[in-house]
Amino acid sequence: MIVQDSLQFLLSPGQQVSSSQWVTLAQIDSNTLPLANITAYAYGTVSTGPQLGLKITWNFIDSIYSYYFLNVSPAYFYLKVQNNDSTHSVDSIYVNYGLSSQTAEQVTVPNYGTVNGIGFYSAQPGTKVHIVLNNGSSMNFTPSLPDTVNQYALVTIP
Repeated sequence: MIVQDSLQFLLSPGQQVSSSQWVTLAQIDSNTLPLANITAYAYGTVSTGPQLGLKITWNFIDSIYSYYFLNVSPAYFYLKVQNNDSTHSVDSIYVNYGLSSQTAEQVTVPNYGTVNGIGFYSAQPGTKVHIVLNNGSSMNFTPSLPDTVNQYALVTIP
């Protein structure tokens, strides 16, 4: 599966906003929804569609025309990976490596040097990202997370 650098923001009922940004502003016109239960989701995807990382959910109930900031709690972070290796692609990514919340993503991040969005993950003390390349070599990264809303970690493979 090749990483696709986009997130899907799904707004119920039936409204979808695609964004290359990992946080966006949703506008819901409640003139068409007199009293709306609004749910928005965000998650990373790959080119074949499966979800990467966690699904972040926002819920709103409103009866007026409103704007909603879809801020992500400091309890989570968005992972981005930049692969600058001249010959090898990434084969798998382990987030929160060695912790009980460890997740494994079997994805391919090509060695084009571009920044690829992966997904949302739990921000925990001791968070580590373990990267395995297609030649079997691996490396560990300890991202510095600022403990703020909408935080992200960029892992750069030399």
